[in-house]
Amino acid sequence: MIDPAVLACVPGCEDGRPPLAQRPLPGGRGCNDIRYLATDAGRFVLRTRLAPLHRPGADPLRELACHRAAAAADLAPPVLAAAPDGAWILMEWLDGRLWCETDLEDTAAIDHLGHRLARLHGLAVPVGVAAFDPQAYALAQQSRIEDQWPRRAEEAARLVELLQRAAAEVGSGAPAAICHGDLQMSNCIGDPLRFVDWEYAQIADPAYDLACLLTYYPQLEPHVPRLLDAAGLGPGARARLAAQRHLFSLLNRFWALAHLLDAG
Repeated sequence: MIDPAVLACVPGCEDGRPPLAQRPLPGGRGCNDIRYLATDAGRFVLRTRLAPLHRPGADPLRELACHRAAAAADLAPPVLAAAPDGAWILMEWLDGRLWCETDLEDTAAIDHLGHRLARLHGLAVPVGVAAFDPQAYALAQQSRIEDQWPRRAEEAARLVELLQRAAAEVGSGAPAAICHGDLQMSNCIGDPLRFVDWEYAQIADPAYDLACLLTYYPQLEPHVPRLLDAAGLGPGARARLAAQRHLFSLLNRFWALAHLLDAG
């Protein structure tokens, strides 16, 4: 059930009227409740974080700041209202199909994806939003695992050690940009492409987003030069990308363990 105070923020429900239609939307991984709402004033999506509000790597206020910046550049659905602590976000419904893996077989689609990422990475970083600290993330996840899943503690400790080395390899000289942080095709909608689900948004090297893509979709490997060029990074970023890919692969393993932990 939607909190009446939250529902009152939905256009068409201000006077206590219920929505004409609502249904759960896929995704959320058990950490978020995502709902489609239709009223006589339009169609909307309400995304609510389930407890705990703060999770390693997924800060609600960073998500909200990055989402709003991207929306202002037509790279994300417009934010209509949000909780002061980022616990919920009300946004406009986006028409358009979800992208899928087969899109990554089309060089024109790869170019378009790269160009949209270049636009995202060129936006001003929101004031007051700190850069991503992968080591702090890893230590927070290690603490969770040691407390709640002791038999995985040894693996978590080894991952922290490897991640610290990978973070040192990445270094601190790369530019800082808004990164989506979870570039699954199910988070890509329409043409022009817009990005949804900003839960894992980070302020990081633009190569971080490309590392995410290549980790999820290794079939993109032959298109790395094209993707780098479309994203405005160029061939000189290949060493940065290699370092970010190593780092992201370790982060992704921590995310997998955290997902299993959250699922019980």
